[in-house]
Amino acid sequence: MAELKLQVSGLSLEIAEKLLKNELSNKEAQTALVEKMLGDVKLN
Repeated sequence: MAELKLQVSGLSLEIAEKLLKNELSNKEAQTALVEKMLGDVKLN
């Protein structure tokens, strides 16, 4: 079962990496993503 979990998590990371590469293929998309992530950050 642990091996299956490792495989699933590895595949999930690969998929996320491919999606991010596609999302960040242009400068405008990069800027928009960074601004969104900064907006989501909660300061203590």
